[in-house]
Amino acid sequence: AIYCNRQIFINSVLYLIMAIPLLFVRQIYDLMGQDPEVSDLAAKYVNIMSPVVLSFFMQQTQNVYAMSQRVTHFALTTNISGAAAQAFAIYVLCMHLDWGLTGIAWATAINFYTRFAITILLVRFGPGFERFDDVSFFSHETIEELGP
Repeated sequence: AIYCNRQIFINSVLYLIMAIPLLFVRQIYDLMGQDPEVSDLAAKYVNIMSPVVLSFFMQQTQNVYAMSQRVTHFALTTNISGAAAQAFAIYVLCMHLDWGLTGIAWATAINFYTRFAITILLVRFGPGFERFDDVSFFSHETIEELGP
């Protein structure tokens, strides 16, 4: 559990570093010479998806934690659930509400959030692996000796 906590900590720090340039994605696309319409759509997609990336990082960390204890079906379960949620969201947001690219972005966000939520529930309450509740995320062991 210490390694899982460490990875969550490192993911959070890396996300914060990565999120800074994403705040200026519209300007970056303009400086690259992109068409203003493409820049607007790309910036809208990135702004919707930016917070979702952190949940994806956390979901992947929890999946690897489960796989390290030989519980491999969580990844399959979450991917199928996320795909079903995304397909339903695309149907509603794009077909009925006609949101276009914004609907696609929100459907993709729903996919990642669904996968994250199901993974957390399965890891926290699912059967098949040991729990290490004695190590809290804010313990000293989580953040010491993070180097190689």
